[in-house]
Amino acid sequence: MARRTEIILVDDLDGSTADETIAFSFDGRHYQIDLSSDNARELRALLKPYIKKAESVPAPAPANEAAKIREWAVKNGYTVSRRGRLHRDIEEAYRNAHKK
Repeated sequence: MARRTEIILVDDLDGSTADETIAFSFDGRHYQIDLSSDNARELRALLKPYIKKAESVPAPAPANEAAKIREWAVKNGYTVSRRGRLHRDIEEAYRNAHKK
């Protein structure tokens, strides 16, 4: 049995054919968006002046971040397991508490 699977990216802004998926983070949340070349170029142009002034930092290590979130959650009355995935509500509460 032969099988052929195609993945077709659709631009999340205008519904046209997308050429790439762009991943980015903002305010402690991670996003990705599929964009055409034109829309990707426009996004990069809009962000360019901010990126020029921003400090580049390494992405947080998931294990280290999870440990920090767990420690914060326990101190703030949340019930969390010692292992496994953290509940999204706890992650969001942590990020909201640490917004600059």
